[in-house]
Amino acid sequence: MNSLIRFFTLRFDRTFSGHGRTQFAWLAGVLLLFFGFIYLISWFFSFPEPTDTPSSNSGTEVPMGRLLQLICLFIDPGSVANVPAELRWFSLIVAIMGLLLFTGLLISVVSNMLERHVERYREGNISYPLEKHVVIIGFDEMVPMLVLQICTDPQYEDCYILIQSVQPSSEVRNRIHTVLDTEQEKRVLVLHAQRNSTEELEKLYTTSAREIFLIGESNEYDHDSLNIDSLQKIVAIHRKKSNCPRITVSVLFEYQTTYAAFQVSDLAEEWRKQIDFHPFNFYEEWAKKLLVKRHYGEENAKVEYPALDREPITWESDRYVHFVIIGMSRMGVALGVEAAHLLHFPNFCRDKRLKSRITFIDADADKEMNFFRGRYRHYFDLSLSYYRNMEQIEKVHTILPNQIYGKEVNFSGYRV
Repeated sequence: MNSLIRFFTLRFDRTFSGHGRTQFAWLAGVLLLFFGFIYLISWFFSFPEPTDTPSSNSGTEVPMGRLLQLICLFIDPGSVANVPAELRWFSLIVAIMGLLLFTGLLISVVSNMLERHVERYREGNISYPLEKHVVIIGFDEMVPMLVLQICTDPQYEDCYILIQSVQPSSEVRNRIHTVLDTEQEKRVLVLHAQRNSTEELEKLYTTSAREIFLIGESNEYDHDSLNIDSLQKIVAIHRKKSNCPRITVSVLFEYQTTYAAFQVSDLAEEWRKQIDFHPFNFYEEWAKKLLVKRHYGEENAKVEYPALDREPITWESDRYVHFVIIGMSRMGVALGVEAAHLLHFPNFCRDKRLKSRITFIDADADKEMNFFRGRYRHYFDLSLSYYRNMEQIEKVHTILPNQIYGKEVNFSGYRV
């Protein structure tokens, strides 16, 4: 008995907390079951026989059969006044049950469906069959400005922007709201889902999209590996569809080493048939803007950055560059690596003492130094480096370059 009760109550609770289709199915089933029951009971009573036209002299002749009379009683309690006296109590019971079941349950189910639909939209649980849209997978600090750039770019005029994220959809919309106007917000749709699920990636309709930005979530330990896994699933989805057009996929890599690896390596040949792969790293891109391009923005909003040597260092110059980076964050490391590519001047060939220096200052420099040296080992194979603890300023730890590669190079100086 407990198993039977648990089966029906659990099935009922799951149904009414799910989609509106199943709620309507339950409502229709209950109504049909009850109506069939009262239809069988009605055969114990004598109903007026139907006529083609109602008679004005008799109230017992009706233009409907037994079934239609019961339907009228069930959906319209006012029909009780038109039945014979011997059917009044039975008709009253039918009308009351119809009022409770049909009217009450129907209003409850419809209102519940509307509330659930609105709730599912707010929570980002509704997917739409979009075409020629832009897909952004993941959400971090750069996504609001990316959305703004897409909205203001004539190339993406009037196309929808679909954002998939594991973060609450309300928070995503609130952060997007701060950078977009009302018209631009109408183009943004948010879907709450995991990017490592093939089923949820299929809801993005990437096979009919015009471009994909695979960003990932903020503060993820396995950010880059999840992005690669998601990219692999997207390729598999596109491979299943015949004549699927090749699509541009821009993938953000959090770590510079992963980004560097994909810059020199190539994807599998079957992947290249499905996607046009563009890896990028936020920190390295900004390091290039600061140190290589030395400007950001265009026209009136253009911001200029000075060169590292301020004035060009020539062969005769006795000046050198000392680049100080406070904080060994990912941005700081990206700046240091980019500076190591740039800080080579001709006067160093004349005088080895005039070499460029890059200094990192960080509270955890001892740990960050080992991590940095492990990721960029080849720099330290060529360069002499130093570590100094400012609490024991008289002690300097010197790290010699590799004896094979760095013996005659004296590439550059690093300090942490």
